[in-house]
Amino acid sequence: MNEKPSTAKIALKWGAIAGVTTIIYQTILFVTGLNRNQSLGYVTLVFTIGGLYLALAEYKRENGGYLSIGEGVGLGVLAATIMGILSATYSIIYMTYVDPTIMQQGMEIARQQMEDQGNMTDDQIDQAMEISQKFSSPGILFLVSVIWSVLSGAILSLIIAAILRREPVDPFSR
Repeated sequence: MNEKPSTAKIALKWGAIAGVTTIIYQTILFVTGLNRNQSLGYVTLVFTIGGLYLALAEYKRENGGYLSIGEGVGLGVLAATIMGILSATYSIIYMTYVDPTIMQQGMEIARQQMEDQGNMTDDQIDQAMEISQKFSSPGILFLVSVIWSVLSGAILSLIIAAILRREPVDPFSR
C-alpha cells in the first residue's frame, strides 16, 4: 500500500511561497503608493490561484496521479490559511509600525468617494466613517483577512480540484 503524501508539508511549502510572493508585491505597492489602486490589488489573486494550483498538482503527482475533490479542497484551504496568516500579519505590521498613515489615507479616500457619489448626507457619511474606524483595528483587520483568505481559498481549491481531479477506478487500489 502506497503512503499518502503529507498535505501539511505541501500546504506549508506552497502557502509560504505564495504568501511571501504576496508580501513582496504588497511591499512594492506600499512603497510606490500604488496600494490605493484597487485593480492592482487583484493581482494577489493570481498568486493565490498559482499557489493553490501548484500545491494541488504536487499532491496529485506525489499521490500516484490521483487527487479527489475532498483532498484538493482540504489541501487548498490549509495552503490558503497559511497564505492569509502570512499576508495579514505583514499588512498589520506594516500599517501599524512602518507606515501608520496608510489607514488614514484609506479613510480619506473612502470619505471622498462617498461625497462624490452624492447620495449620502454629511451626517450619514460621518456615521459610516465612525463604523469604518471601529472595524479598522489591527485585530479585526487580521481576522477578516484570514477569514477571507480561507473562504476564497476554499472556493478556488474546489474549482482547481475539480479540474485536476482523478480518482482510481478501484478505490482500494491505492
